[in-house]
Amino acid sequence: MDLIPLLSSKFDTFLVIITRLGGIFFIAAFYGYRFVPVQARIILTIAVAIILLPMVNLTVLPYGDSFLGIALLLINEIAFGLFIGFTTLLLFFGIQMGGHIIGFQMGFAIVNVIDPTTQVQIST
Repeated sequence: MDLIPLLSSKFDTFLVIITRLGGIFFIAAFYGYRFVPVQARIILTIAVAIILLPMVNLTVLPYGDSFLGIALLLINEIAFGLFIGFTTLLLFFGIQMGGHIIGFQMGFAIVNVIDPTTQVQIST
């Protein structure tokens, strides 16, 4: 499959995919941390969008073909991607908080170290 003709024929679909994935990957639990470089997140977003492009069939844009319609669609997709990423982030923070509570109840609160991903003290 040739990539350039596929991207040129389905560029609007590619923009929709990349904006939603960008919102997810820039705030999600694994990829949103500070130790993952921004360039790696951008490359991962583009790579996954290219992989998903042949599978997504967007025949008609929901808000029309005008600039305002496309802008509204992209804002909608970014917001939905951020919502998905934030939901996964809350899930992982909830699991981490549960681990803190269980560790405190077991007596591990005396031994604290700095978590390198979040820069806060955690019990080990």
